[in-house]
Amino acid sequence: MTEVNEWRESFCRDVFVDNAKSLSAASIVQGGVNAFESYHGSAPDERELKRWNEQAIWYIYGNQDSMFDKERSIEDKRIEVLEHLEKVHRKTRPGS
Repeated sequence: MTEVNEWRESFCRDVFVDNAKSLSAASIVQGGVNAFESYHGSAPDERELKRWNEQAIWYIYGNQDSMFDKERSIEDKRIEVLEHLEKVHRKTRPGS
């Protein structure tokens, strides 16, 4: 496990406290950030990558009803995080 992955999981535990929510949030964040990187390029350094993760975590925290809705797929939630990061960083996906 990389340092950023460990940091993400620790940060999620601190923010969400509940173990199930923190694990779910970490998975959603990882998927959303990975998608952001695949569309828009890797973070220039670890500090920026952590910033992207933190932005995604706080987005999930502010939208808990939707993000922890068991009726929604994990992929839909990851796409929502991707779209949030694109909005924050003023990025658009090719063809969108």
